[in-house]
Amino acid sequence: GATSNTDANTLDDYEEGTWTPVLGATSESGQSYASQVGRYTKIGNMVFCHGHLALSTEGSLSGFLRIKGFPFTVSPTNAGAASFAYSKNVYLTADHVLEGWVYTTNVIYLYETDFNNEAPSQISSGSINDTTSLSFSFFFTTPA
Repeated sequence: GATSNTDANTLDDYEEGTWTPVLGATSESGQSYASQVGRYTKIGNMVFCHGHLALSTEGSLSGFLRIKGFPFTVSPTNAGAASFAYSKNVYLTADHVLEGWVYTTNVIYLYETDFNNEAPSQISSGSINDTTSLSFSFFFTTPA
């Protein structure tokens, strides 16, 4: 039933839905996917997302890799990161791991880094192929 609770801790903005993750680069065309699945939960101004994408055709990509297609706009004061549960055919330097940073431009830029305090470096389009797959989670704040 309805409630008249106006307490500051009342949950008054909750939403679940889907979104379509896209693997892009500085310039891109001709990508096709075997799978593109994204789900989100929005609570207040916090958006929690997870996604999976699998290429079937890499197409023409050049520049640094990014994931885009977010369900909401990222707040201009946001700082966030993405966690990758699975990656296939993403070619990294030996002993490096994949990481992602959520930018206020509504993209996750892909980086690689090691565990020796090396500065992360952006991953370029030459690091993937027609069978690249990624499963990931991230969160951000939204002004909406």
